[in-house]
Amino acid sequence: SACARAGEWGAALTLLRRMRHAIGSEQGERQRRARGYVPPPTVVSYNAAAAACARAGVWQEALKLLQIMKSDGFAPDKITYNTALDALARASKWKVAVGLLRGMEKRGMQPDSIAIGTVAIACEQAGEGGLARDLLATADVVGKVVEAEARE
Repeated sequence: SACARAGEWGAALTLLRRMRHAIGSEQGERQRRARGYVPPPTVVSYNAAAAACARAGVWQEALKLLQIMKSDGFAPDKITYNTALDALARASKWKVAVGLLRGMEKRGMQPDSIAIGTVAIACEQAGEGGLARDLLATADVVGKVVEAEARE
């Protein structure tokens, strides 16, 4: 997360690569002995690296991390998706962001108000006010469902 705060996306990706490489490899074992312990990656590791990419404006790398994470057997969480959506919004990639938001829904993950709001702002800034309003109406419904569940 220090790399993310500093916008050091290259350092974040290098660290994540070392963590991934160290799992189960003989070379990884030698590296652990020579350089000290290298912990295995976690969802938090991927999210921190993606946040560094988002902050630096390297949206392609943030999306690539989403795919790598899945191929490594980790399930992206809402933070993962929100970070990728933030990277896309910062880069004015509203169409890709809408697609990713819809992909969350197809995978059974209900986008939260942060995800919806991020994409809605990107759409509004791109001149797609109608789509932004539709998304915000969805966010209002999500908010009401969350409130109802909290009362139960």
